[in-house]
Amino acid sequence: MSIHVNPNRQAALLVVLLLFGAALRCYGLDEKIIWHDEVATRVLSGGATLAAQMKSLYSAQVLTVAQVLQFQQVQQASPVLALLTDLAQHDPQHPPLYYVLANGWVQLWGDSVFALRGLSVFFGVLGLPALYWLMRELAATRRGATLAVLLLCVSPLMILYSQEAREYALWALTLLLSSAALLRALRLSGSRSAWLLYVCCTLLAVYTSLSTASLILVQVAYVLVVTRVQWSYRLSGFFVSMCTVGLLFLPWVVNLLLNFEAFRASMAWSSVIVIPRTAVVRILSLNFSRNVFDFWPEVQQDQWPPIAACTTCLLVIIASVAWVLKRTPRETRLYLVLLLVLPTALLLLPDLLFGGIRSTNARYLMPVWLGLLAALALALDQGFARAGRAKVVAGLGLVCLVGLAMATNILHAQQAAPWTKSLSISLPEVARVINQSEHPLVVGNQERHHPGNLFALANMLRPETKMQFVPIALEASWFLPAHQAAVYLYSPTEQFRRAFEKNNHVTTKLVVEDLFLQLWKVED
Repeated sequence: MSIHVNPNRQAALLVVLLLFGAALRCYGLDEKIIWHDEVATRVLSGGATLAAQMKSLYSAQVLTVAQVLQFQQVQQASPVLALLTDLAQHDPQHPPLYYVLANGWVQLWGDSVFALRGLSVFFGVLGLPALYWLMRELAATRRGATLAVLLLCVSPLMILYSQEAREYALWALTLLLSSAALLRALRLSGSRSAWLLYVCCTLLAVYTSLSTASLILVQVAYVLVVTRVQWSYRLSGFFVSMCTVGLLFLPWVVNLLLNFEAFRASMAWSSVIVIPRTAVVRILSLNFSRNVFDFWPEVQQDQWPPIAACTTCLLVIIASVAWVLKRTPRETRLYLVLLLVLPTALLLLPDLLFGGIRSTNARYLMPVWLGLLAALALALDQGFARAGRAKVVAGLGLVCLVGLAMATNILHAQQAAPWTKSLSISLPEVARVINQSEHPLVVGNQERHHPGNLFALANMLRPETKMQFVPIALEASWFLPAHQAAVYLYSPTEQFRRAFEKNNHVTTKLVVEDLFLQLWKVED
C-alpha cells in the first residue's frame, strides 16, 4: 500500500488523479436541481441584474414557464460595471470576482446548467495541484502530498461544492494558493517576487469571499508566532503584503459599509435562527465527517447509528491530528492547528454564547476542511513511513477513507437535491405535486427567498404550467385571475394567504412543508 514512485511516475500519478477528480466532478453535473443561489449566478452571468429581473417579474401578469425561464438565459450582455453595481448594492456580502468570471465563461461556453457549473469543476480540479503545492510547502513528502491530492480528489464534500454554480470551488482554490504562497514567501524571506505572489493569491481570495478573513487571522497568528514578533525580512514582508491587500480591497470594504443594511439583512439568518446548542454541536460534527462519508443530510437527536458513525469519524480525525502534532515539524503543525481551530472558533463560539447557526453552514468552514484533508494525509504518510503494524493500519485506513468517500459519491450521484441545495432541497417534491395537476397556476409573493426559489422551481415544472408573481403592493387586494385548473400558493406569508382566502372566498390546504418552504393548494 506504500506509495513510492520516481519523479516520472509521480507526475503520471498526479495526472491520473487530476483526470479522475475531473470525472467525479463532471458525473451527473446537470442532473441535480438548479437551486436558489445558483439562480442568482445564472441571472448575473447571463448579462442581467437581479434588480431588473425582479422588477420585470413582479408585475402580477400570468406567465408561462417558458417566459419565466427566459429571465435565466443569456441576455444582451450588460456591461460588467452594471453587474458590479448590482452586487455592490443588493448583495455586498458576495465580492465580485467569481461573478465576473462566470459572466465571461457563459459568453464562451453557453448558459446551460452543465456549462455554468463547469466553471466550478474547473476550479475544483485546479485545487488538486494547489493542495499538492501547499503540502510540499508544509514539508510533506511527495507521498504525503499525493495522498492529500487523493483525499481531495474523492472528498464528497469538495465534490458537491465543485458542482455548484457558486464561488465555493474558487474560494477553496484561492485559500490553498494563498496558504502555499505565504509559506513559500516566508521560506524565501527576502524575495520580493514571492511576496508579490502571496499578495496576488490573497487578493483573489478576499475578492472571492469575505470569509477569507478567517484565513487571514490564521496567517497573522502564524507569522507572529514563527517570527516571535521580531522585526525581520519575514515579518516586514508580511506586514507590507497585508497592507497592500487591505489597500486594494478597500473599495469593497467601503461599499460594504455604505450598503451595510443590505449586508445585515442578507446575513440575519445566521444569528436570528436559534437552535439548541446540542444541535449546533451535532451538526458541526456531522459536517466534520462529510469529507469522508456523507450518508445523512441531517442527524436528529434520537438517530443513534449516524450519531455513532459521526462521533467515530470525529475521534479518528482527532487521533490523526494528534499523530501529526507529534511527528511533523513545529511550523507545519502550527499552521495546521491554527487552520483547524481558529475558523471553527470564530463561528462556533458566537453560536454557543449568543445563539445562532453560523457554524452549522459547512461552506463557511472551507479553510477547516482543507486543513483536515492535509492532516489526514500527513497522518497516513507517517504510518506508511513506519514498519510493521503502523504501515498496515495506514493502508487499511486509506482503503476505508477512499472506500467510504466513493460510496458516498455514488449515493450523491443519485440525488437530485443533496443537502447543499439548502433552502431549495424540497423543490423536487413541490414540483412533483404541482405536475400532477393539468395546467396548474403557481402564485408566489415577494418575500426575500421567493424569487430565487420560484425561478428554480420553473426549471422543474411542465411547460403548460402558468406562474404569477404578486408584488407587495398588491398582496392585500389581489384577486385570483380567471383560471379553471388547480391553483397553488408557493410559501405565502400568513397575511397574504389570509387576504387571498378572504378576497377570493376560497380555502387553502397545506400540501408540502419543510423548514424553508410551504406549498398550499387552493380549494373551493
